[in-house]
Amino acid sequence: ENGESLSVREMAQLAAATWGAEAHIISAPGDNPRHEAGTLRLDTTKARQKLGWKSRWDAPRAIAETVAWYREVNAGVDARARCLAQIEVHEAGQ
Repeated sequence: ENGESLSVREMAQLAAATWGAEAHIISAPGDNPRHEAGTLRLDTTKARQKLGWKSRWDAPRAIAETVAWYREVNAGVDARARCLAQIEVHEAGQ
């Protein structure tokens, strides 16, 4: 884990900026009865310990890759093929 931490708002803003002009962030008023955490974190301890996993992309790259995946899959690209293509690009060091 690279120690990178983003608030929910920061992540949403980055995803919207990456998605483009048609993306909009809708936030509820401060007195919204539904509570949403300001920061959400993934605990990657088990993945690191048991699988030797580590994060190889920083947050902007991970969000950009996720947005690209959704764009292409929504346009009809096979989801599995898109995942494999992302893995190949990553393994090639790009």
